[in-house]
Amino acid sequence: MFFSFVRATGDVNGFALGFPDFAAGHLSINSTGAGAYWTHIGPGDWYTDAVIVGSSLSVSPLSNEGISASTKGYEIGASIEGGFPVPLTASLSVEPQIQLIVQHVGIDDLNDGVSNVSFHAANSVVGRIGARVQGQFEQGGAAFQPFATVNLWRNFGGTDYATLGPRALSVSDAATALHFDIGVVAKASRRASALARVAYTMNVNGSHRSVVGGNVGVRWSW
Repeated sequence: MFFSFVRATGDVNGFALGFPDFAAGHLSINSTGAGAYWTHIGPGDWYTDAVIVGSSLSVSPLSNEGISASTKGYEIGASIEGGFPVPLTASLSVEPQIQLIVQHVGIDDLNDGVSNVSFHAANSVVGRIGARVQGQFEQGGAAFQPFATVNLWRNFGGTDYATLGPRALSVSDAATALHFDIGVVAKASRRASALARVAYTMNVNGSHRSVVGGNVGVRWSW
């Protein structure tokens, strides 16, 4: 089992007050969740991972005119993926991977002092195929695993709706994206390891998307 807390904040630009790319406001979302996962490793190190998670959401929009509101919501998601490593050399392998994610999000209605706002989010079904190239070497008593991955993501779509007073706005979720990342895992002992990675995502079709990100982390196993 695992527990999580995630906070996301960002500025919102769009077509507002008759202007394109208008700085409309700010949005923050807090997510508190819990889940469970199961991993099976078979002969030849092929694997299957399954994850299910549920989260409670707190959503707080704020316009640049100072109009604020808040609402609650929830998220339920499940994922299953598999892969198998193919040795290239004694210290280098490539691992084809496939994954399917199903997600449902519900957000309560709110009133921002101007109008009632309601949300209807379509169920999300996302697929991924990709490959991971991984090496392995030792230095100074620690084991290092540099890696690089490329993934093709496909959101099979649905239509999300937001209703502001009498007017309904819709947006399609269907899109395809390419994702690249590169990083390294360092294992100092059987229990302690660290991870560093950088990533880039770009759209293949659908709305324009360009994301640069990264993360660092440590893990201690009991």
